[in-house]
Amino acid sequence: MAGFDMEEILEAYRRKWEGHRAQATEYSPPVYKCPHCKDTGFLDLYPPNPRKPAEGKISTMIYCPYCRTNMLKDISGIIAEYRELDINKFPWETYKKDISKLKQIVESFVYDFQKWQDEGIGLYIYSDVKGSGKTMVANAICGSICAKYNMAARVTKVRDFLDDVNKSYDSRDRNELAGVNVRKYYDTELLVLDDLGVSKITDKEKGVLHTLINERYKADRLCIITSNYVLGELPLLAATVDRINDMCMVLHFPEEPIRSRKALERQNRLLQYIDSYDKFSDSGETPFESGGTGK
Repeated sequence: MAGFDMEEILEAYRRKWEGHRAQATEYSPPVYKCPHCKDTGFLDLYPPNPRKPAEGKISTMIYCPYCRTNMLKDISGIIAEYRELDINKFPWETYKKDISKLKQIVESFVYDFQKWQDEGIGLYIYSDVKGSGKTMVANAICGSICAKYNMAARVTKVRDFLDDVNKSYDSRDRNELAGVNVRKYYDTELLVLDDLGVSKITDKEKGVLHTLINERYKADRLCIITSNYVLGELPLLAATVDRINDMCMVLHFPEEPIRSRKALERQNRLLQYIDSYDKFSDSGETPFESGGTGK
């Protein structure tokens, strides 16, 4: 029986695994947009157990709710800056005034949304100061409802809605609407109309807004409206203001420019970073300074 040199065998295995170790250090795991379903779009409620036979049972596959939430936010048109914002992350502490009652109402609108739907009451959020958080809180509410209730909503600037309506008029007959492009504003369960009254509204556009508000009023579909105007001073038809007053709870946000405060905080954090660590010192010449050679 031929003998075996164990030292030689072990050395061969060592060389083999050294080669694998070099490849392993270079390996980087794939990065998925959705770590839950690994970008497949599906989750298995009852994943198969490899130690037990299937016994003819079919595992239950569902659409990934995390991917669907992102899709609903895409459809809803939530501003990219507020895509990851929900009502729990809203910076209530930024306000200097006591806004506990406002916070309670907004949270109730999200968590008791079915009750608000049954009553047919939305929100009218106004403040005289620009950048007081009206748009931010409206987008946070919309994102929270998309995630919590798996429901598509729609966020739009009033001017964008009016532009869509103007584009949808049939060129052959200006009095008829090709309603396919604008029905999304009428049919969605929750519509956010941002910056109402910020831009000038013509008499014809006032009629268009009245038609939208009136149809949603009759269908008990909720609206969240943000504006710089007190409700009674809105430059709209009196009938439109009356409908909004009937279908929305009025919330007066404090006249505090929290947007500029948050911008100043970001700038201060960046300045602190620059002051604490100057990574540009002793960095040598850049490729541009060295003529592209990097030397």
